[in-house]
Amino acid sequence: MSRAARIASRQSGDVWVLDLPQDLGADVESPLLEAAQPALDAAPRALVLDFARVAYANSAGVGALVLLVQRAMKHGVPVRCAGVDGQPRVILDRVGLARYASFHPTVAAATAAEAG
Repeated sequence: MSRAARIASRQSGDVWVLDLPQDLGADVESPLLEAAQPALDAAPRALVLDFARVAYANSAGVGALVLLVQRAMKHGVPVRCAGVDGQPRVILDRVGLARYASFHPTVAAATAAEAG
């Protein structure tokens, strides 16, 4: 039996951060979009996705990320990915997410990054 992914969100100044779970799979879409909605409604300077705990991502998880990025773009909120490494980085590179979201080594770097 699958447990729903838990995604914490927090505000860091004028940036919101979502702490992603270890597995980005089929059970992540609803929790991800629910956690992101208050951030998108607040129209922050950026939305940072913290990949520090993410060890694995499959096509369903990547699809959820793409949907989130699309929603953020509609709200005019840039998405920044922090700490993406290993298998998740490989799959995100293959789908070309970097065309729509910036990548940074840490949450601190993503939070400090300027737009553009």
